[in-house]
Amino acid sequence: MESNEPLSTILPLLRSRGLRVLLLAAPGIMGAVAILTIAMEPNAGVAIVLNVAVGVIVSSALFLVVSFAAHRIADDRISLVKAGDEGHWKARTRLLAIQNDEDGLYTDWYFRLRVQEEIDRVTRYGTRFTLLLALPTRNLELDARGTSGLFFDRIRRHLRRSDLPAILKDGTLVVMLPQTARDAAVQRRLTKALAGGAVQIGVACFPGDGQQVEGLLEAAVRNAQEVDQASSAANQASLAGV
Repeated sequence: MESNEPLSTILPLLRSRGLRVLLLAAPGIMGAVAILTIAMEPNAGVAIVLNVAVGVIVSSALFLVVSFAAHRIADDRISLVKAGDEGHWKARTRLLAIQNDEDGLYTDWYFRLRVQEEIDRVTRYGTRFTLLLALPTRNLELDARGTSGLFFDRIRRHLRRSDLPAILKDGTLVVMLPQTARDAAVQRRLTKALAGGAVQIGVACFPGDGQQVEGLLEAAVRNAQEVDQASSAANQASLAGV
């Protein structure tokens, strides 16, 4: 807080007409009383001293009241600024967090960053990785984020330490499986754990299904839709055969 903060809070208080009258008129009133006392009683030195003393006391008291109010306003302003800064940094901290406190899933921005790093690494060393996407269907009563958290509970114990589970901004659960080809054992375990839930499961591999993060995610969504359509068609054919 700047050094002129009390002054900047005193000045608005001095705009009060009644306060200005008291501050400015009190010494004058006491001086006038002193002059009248001298005129009426030339030897009343004690009365003069008392009047002047009362004027000084009254003016000092008023000044102290104003100063106290000014400092209180300044302190309130400082508290508001600190509270605002604290709220801002808390919001920034939540925004920059790499994991959600509620479910332990990695955040959207961090997941995309790690996938891009994996793309660069795979391109350099000639390995591969897979994205497994679990898209909650629209008929769920729970919101997408909460639903993804429930699906994550199903697959948590099947994940390897190198795997990266995350939740995208739209609530989609996605897992990056480093050094994994399509239909790998870990992918089959995760797919089996998610089977039977109200979720569409899609897979995308790098290299092959896309060159960037967005392309891989779009390929995984298309795969999920194709698998869901094929499963629906197979069910309908089975029912028709029955």
